[in-house]
Amino acid sequence: MFPRQRKHDPARSTRLQVESLENRIVLSASPWQNPLNSMDINGDTYVTPIDALLPINELNLGVIDTLRESAAPPILHDMMEDVTSFYMDSNGDGYLSPADVVGVINLLSDFDPFVDTEDFPAGEQSDRYPDVPGTDAAMLEMDWGYAFIDSELNNAYDADAFQFVASDDRVAIDLYNIDVPDGLTVELLNSNLETIATSNVGSMDDWGESNIDVPVESASTYYIVITGTTPTDTGEYVLDVYQYEDDWWEPTTDSERGDDIHGDTPETATVLEVEYGYHNLTSHIDWVDDIDTFAITVEQGQLDFSVYPLDNESLLKLSVTDNNGDLIALIQGNHEGAYAGITVTAGTYHLSVDSINDMPGEYMLDVAHWGNYEWQPTADSVMGDDIHVDAIGLDATILESGDDFIQRISHVDTVDDVDVFLITAIDDFVSTATYASDWTIDAFPDVRFFDSAGNEQYQIVICYFEDDQFSYDDPDFADDFEISIRDIAFTADDLLAYESQPLSYWPGGMYPVTAGEQYYVVVDGGIEGFVGQYTLEITQFSAEPWFFAQPLDAE
Repeated sequence: MFPRQRKHDPARSTRLQVESLENRIVLSASPWQNPLNSMDINGDTYVTPIDALLPINELNLGVIDTLRESAAPPILHDMMEDVTSFYMDSNGDGYLSPADVVGVINLLSDFDPFVDTEDFPAGEQSDRYPDVPGTDAAMLEMDWGYAFIDSELNNAYDADAFQFVASDDRVAIDLYNIDVPDGLTVELLNSNLETIATSNVGSMDDWGESNIDVPVESASTYYIVITGTTPTDTGEYVLDVYQYEDDWWEPTTDSERGDDIHGDTPETATVLEVEYGYHNLTSHIDWVDDIDTFAITVEQGQLDFSVYPLDNESLLKLSVTDNNGDLIALIQGNHEGAYAGITVTAGTYHLSVDSINDMPGEYMLDVAHWGNYEWQPTADSVMGDDIHVDAIGLDATILESGDDFIQRISHVDTVDDVDVFLITAIDDFVSTATYASDWTIDAFPDVRFFDSAGNEQYQIVICYFEDDQFSYDDPDFADDFEISIRDIAFTADDLLAYESQPLSYWPGGMYPVTAGEQYYVVVDGGIEGFVGQYTLEITQFSAEPWFFAQPLDAE
């Protein structure tokens, strides 16, 4: 048993302390220190030996440095390059050093598995933070451009308001919900008390996290307000705020919030190029009455579209108008977004996205167009023509083997019809498959494989014995990662020595071949007497080095 995440982290409760290993002052907050548990290096909510191993590995690589000079902090993970996903600074001094390892090791050696690590005092015993943004809001003290707050909403209709003066070009804000039942909302306001960003964190999620990442004006004052999604809820939260230089940042959207690069009307719409029948973009509803309008020109077919919020619980509306400006679709989504599909004729259509509950925020839009294509590809003949010979020989239809995949669509023209094809092997294995083009037919065509002398080749079959430690019937199958595989390849004759098992029959198989040699592929109606159009697929491939490197553990 390992200690789970603590509600209160004693390692962060002291303003200053001195490590015995180093003459460095340990600050109250470091962006490379886990805000929920300073000893949880990998952020999995447990303290385990891996949390000591990670910084040890870095130290073995010679990384003993100020973390600010070596990598951006984990709060920016998934938002930019050169971001570590681990909280290496367990002692909070801003450096990676042996002291960060010792703290984890000491905790593991002293840990009593029978102590309930959840029974620590709450982060805030009284409502010490003001409820309203403004001059009375609590000033955030920044160390390394970073602030950390472990607090709580401790009464109904409580709100916590903080302020800071921007010293860099951007600010990233993370809010973790510890035990607020219905979730939390964090808002960022400018000096005029205008909301410039909002984010929500899910309900009663011990690792629930919301994120805001926006540009700010240096030397300007900003306010952060935290409230419960349900105003009467109470509970603990952790707030992280980090300022950093804009040139570190790489956008995940097509613009900055507030740029409003998409027009509000069809005349100013952004044109979407539907390459390969699909377009995806991530953008912003920049303010409460913003509308983003897009134009798409398509042929006759099916138009599918979906939109969903990414950073808040905005209720998004998506409307579609045709060439004449007539409304042909209107979809109002829930908190998970909206989806619809309509049949369209050739022309230009306009899609408009806006928020019906006046919540600016980030969203993703997907648009797909499907033309009226024939379901069945073109066959090489008309049913009844029987253009392929019935016997193995040099008159067989040659299938070009310049590629590792071949597809041929033809017909079993009569019950007794046989189609023979000739291929040249270019790799170590050939895989064949055949299926009826009309899926309403119960019968299957059959496909067999022969060498150049006309000898039938038998496919490789993987056998699983009842006592196999990798048996699918073994309830511990998923845990047997360290056990060697007992799969043994047999020919069809070898299988006669074992009790047969019911099989789900599918025509085709996998065969070892010699590159440069010729082989015959034979398609017929099979035991069920199939007649009709079929698709033959042939794939050639090399054996993975792993396949031959693993010794069989049974003869």
